[in-house]
Amino acid sequence: KYTAALEIQLKALGPDHPDVATAYSNMGLALVRQGKHAEALDKYTAALEIQLKALGPDHLSVATTYSSMGTILASQGKHGEALDKYTAAIEIQLKALGPDHLSVATTYSSMGTILASQGKHGEALDKYT
Repeated sequence: KYTAALEIQLKALGPDHPDVATAYSNMGLALVRQGKHAEALDKYTAALEIQLKALGPDHLSVATTYSSMGTILASQGKHGEALDKYTAAIEIQLKALGPDHLSVATTYSSMGTILASQGKHGEALDKYT
């Protein structure tokens, strides 16, 4: 169903419309739920490219996509890449939401979990507190 929706949106809106990015993100989420992480990452990458053009680098949708990509990369054991994505997400979230927002806490927690799994307990603690 997402593929059909994407085709319609591409024809009606063009390839750089934010709704097309949303369709790619939805496809990415569906693929994650099917355990198809590599394919999901491709869809999120496509969404991110559109979001950066259409919405700008400081939009919360961009942060959400970075975070989703970080989660996939972490599940693949690509911890450095995951931390890079989470760092990009947290920078946007802090600007847009402030330090006390739940989304900020969730991203910091994800970063802390990765750091702890790498034995970097001091750095992990910094993210948790």
